[in-house]
Amino acid sequence: MTHFVYLLLDLLTLSFPLAYSFTARSGFSRKLPRVLTAIALVAAPMLAWDAWFSASGVWGFNPRYVLGPRLFGLPFEELLFFLCIPFSCLFIYDTLTKFPRLALPEKPVRIAAGLLGLALFVLSVLNASRAYTTLCFMVAAPLLFAIAGGHLGRRAGHLATAWLIQLVPFLLVNGVLTALPVVWYNNAENLGLRLGSIPVEDFAYSMILLFGGVFVLETKAWKDPP
Repeated sequence: MTHFVYLLLDLLTLSFPLAYSFTARSGFSRKLPRVLTAIALVAAPMLAWDAWFSASGVWGFNPRYVLGPRLFGLPFEELLFFLCIPFSCLFIYDTLTKFPRLALPEKPVRIAAGLLGLALFVLSVLNASRAYTTLCFMVAAPLLFAIAGGHLGRRAGHLATAWLIQLVPFLLVNGVLTALPVVWYNNAENLGLRLGSIPVEDFAYSMILLFGGVFVLETKAWKDPP
């Protein structure tokens, strides 16, 4: 039964957003083609990153909690992760855009994004010998700079709220993944700082999954026709 742990976490994460997407009130299902395209465009390089790190021993997967089939050295459940988690994150963001009052104030968000992006960039340079820290922070920093620069128009407040809300399922799911652990980390390749069992780099990783997908989703070429 333990072999189903990672699969169940994936499916539980996806279940409510997917089901609610097809309700008239949500309408998220009508955006599925471009949502799936956004997910694929972000997931492709991240899966390559994932496979590289797994092969290099930066992190790995406990065979006790996965079913066994692998592709590019990654468990099937890890591949499914890059559908379930980004889909759920984009669902949260899309839902929030319907409620303007839930958006955090635009200007403070953009200032905070710029400062955090600068901090992550500096940390990535100072920790060049730590593969996960360097790559994760180096990828997250430009996304934060883009938010600070107003490249999402007036969506930065919604994006910040979405990220804060997704921290609830993130802490639950990633907490289980790292506590059992389903996924183990080589602390020589990260800062060694954890919130509970979750490496701090994982919080920046969650930003990449959400922010990257939203940037594709909000590209003018993908906008819904009037």
